[in-house]
Amino acid sequence: MKLKNLKLFILPLFIALFVAGCSKYDEGANMSLRSAKARLTNDWVEEGDAQTSYTTYADNGDVSSTASGVSVTWGTWAFNDDKTKVVITVGSITTEATIIQLKNKSLKLQDTAGTTTSYTAKE
Repeated sequence: MKLKNLKLFILPLFIALFVAGCSKYDEGANMSLRSAKARLTNDWVEEGDAQTSYTTYADNGDVSSTASGVSVTWGTWAFNDDKTKVVITVGSITTEATIIQLKNKSLKLQDTAGTTTSYTAKE
């Protein structure tokens, strides 16, 4: 009987420790049922900006910007190998942004200069 009680105690403890260590991102969700790609593919508005301009990370890998109803595709995006960075390619120029937070409705990216930009999902 004591072994069964010990299993009932250890299993929830193991699950709690596993979930607490699951986040790849400093301010990210500890666990999500949506993949990183599903969370990133969205229309993102920079915090403090009007809803009239936004950046879109499309499911097909395109990155576009929309302002005043006019959309321009200007590059492509992909994750690095461990999905901690977004790699953006424009022509022959490639840059990376570190993902600080990636949730369904919020995104924080840090550029190579160390500037962090926060986004919210377009409503």
